[in-house]
Amino acid sequence: MELRAAHAAERDKVLDLLALWYGDRSFFARYNLNDRSFRDDLCLIARDGGRLVATLQIFDRRVRLAGQAVPAAALGSVFTHQDYRGRGIASALISLAIATMEREGFEVSLLFSDRLNFYGRFGWRSAFRVITIVSPPSSEHFTSAVALRPFDRARDLEQVRRIYDRYSGRFNTSVVRDKSYWLGNLSFAGNPDEFFVVAAREQAATAPIVAYARTIRYYQLPAVMEYGYVPGCEDAMAALIAELVALVSGRAQEGPLARYEEATLLKPSEGAEQTTALLAQTAHDPALENALTAKGFSLTYHTDVNYMWRVVSPTRLAARLGWPADEVRKNLFSLVSARDAVFWTADRF
Repeated sequence: MELRAAHAAERDKVLDLLALWYGDRSFFARYNLNDRSFRDDLCLIARDGGRLVATLQIFDRRVRLAGQAVPAAALGSVFTHQDYRGRGIASALISLAIATMEREGFEVSLLFSDRLNFYGRFGWRSAFRVITIVSPPSSEHFTSAVALRPFDRARDLEQVRRIYDRYSGRFNTSVVRDKSYWLGNLSFAGNPDEFFVVAAREQAATAPIVAYARTIRYYQLPAVMEYGYVPGCEDAMAALIAELVALVSGRAQEGPLARYEEATLLKPSEGAEQTTALLAQTAHDPALENALTAKGFSLTYHTDVNYMWRVVSPTRLAARLGWPADEVRKNLFSLVSARDAVFWTADRF
């Protein structure tokens, strides 16, 4: 069995293998084509003779920890052909991945998986990522204090980028994004579809954006995968979320977002299981939660335990953050599991 990094000429074969996962080759192709940090040498494979039988991908990210941008290896697309399972191939690839992460200078690693015991054997541990279930008030009407419109990349990206940096940049575990990352992320985050809405105080298309939200169907449930707002504009952010919930609950047939074709992503479809709630992440932001509850919304919480982290280089991480060497792992898990940390679903891999 040959274990190594993939060659550029093997990209199609890797995608062919991943297509066996759940019959959607394009899902994985969108990352390979649009993630500007994609590198063939971070795509690891196992070959049996001339046959590619297993793969995984290390996604190159930077995350904020204790005020620093820390090199993070996000592990995903881990798949073994069913004919080769139970032979330790995935374990061997994980071991190669760890060595690759260390060689490439990554300091931490994260992944999402329900195979907690498997990854636990290699040093990853569950952290706590809090998902909020936003349920509407009993009143039949929502009133919007902001002007809402779909995001336009050419017109809105620079404003949204500044809001992201200022808002998400305050929180541990948020991903550091440059313009190149943003351009790729806009093509793969929804994978394939998202409804991206921006909010202003005035109707004019040139009015400054004060809040935004990116929404998807996440495991068939309507979800906000990322949002941000200008400091002091919690009311605008709450108003935007209120309109999104109105779409989800079917109360917004005449609302400001209902006329947009993209809004069908959130509207209840005929015959589908109905819901009036919207998934989001709000636990890191008490000010926004206060604005939502003041509007009558109820917030309940679900802890995602399939969110796992690992220290890759204790020495480098300790030096970067000024931590005692013997407290690196404890301190990392304290940060990534804290209620005031946020890793957006838009940055999933």
